[in-house]
Amino acid sequence: MPSSNAYGADQQFGHAGGSGSEPDDRAVVADTEQPQQTEERDKELSGDDDIRDQCLKLYKDIEKGFSDQWERSNATMDYWDIYHCALGPKQFYSGNSKIYIPIVHDAVNARKTRFVNQIFPQSGKHIEVTASEDKPTALMSLLEFYIRKAKLRTNVMPGLVRNGDVEGHYNLYLRWIRNKRHVAQRVTKKRKIDDIEIEGDDYDDIVEQTIVHQYPGVEVLPDSDVLVLPFMSDSIEAAINNGGSVTIIRRWSKAKIKH
Repeated sequence: MPSSNAYGADQQFGHAGGSGSEPDDRAVVADTEQPQQTEERDKELSGDDDIRDQCLKLYKDIEKGFSDQWERSNATMDYWDIYHCALGPKQFYSGNSKIYIPIVHDAVNARKTRFVNQIFPQSGKHIEVTASEDKPTALMSLLEFYIRKAKLRTNVMPGLVRNGDVEGHYNLYLRWIRNKRHVAQRVTKKRKIDDIEIEGDDYDDIVEQTIVHQYPGVEVLPDSDVLVLPFMSDSIEAAINNGGSVTIIRRWSKAKIKH
């Protein structure tokens, strides 16, 4: 439609110029028309039949996708049994011995320690800026704080490297955490008269304040809980741009959902 409107305007301009008269102001209506505003984002869309049909169709595709990767999920469980040295039906030895040589367990843990130490050296300095003459000290300090607060070195990276070796995939879920903490403390104040403090006339008071903590949260996801459609997508962005979907299974309690 916009292209046809522009083409109609050109025809009107050409006709006006050929007649030797000034172009009609109505000819530029198509070019100067204001773009139509979109609807508000807080509008309730659950009652829309078209959206409901699309959601049901998407749910069926997701359900089928998890069913199709059922064999891979079972294989992943067998791999974790090997890592945890758990005897199973696929063992070669069928005697009564309960001894399990932890070769895979020790190898995966050795790789985990090596890779984590390479990414996060013992010096504690993880951010380095080389493309700028003046180092952004404030930004570097903030990033170092986020690394410590998100526990990347102690919790996230060891689990991520271990999952990658056992499952063959690295899956991370990123979110922004915002916590509030209400603090009440006893302080000593001086009485004031006309904004002038009176020496020697102190009293105790209770001061309440709300402290807000904000930092990134990083969570390692099991491969069996992640579904990317289409399966052959090169990345998460490519799957979404091609009309696919990315689904994560979350096991939340009622209290977590209410929170």
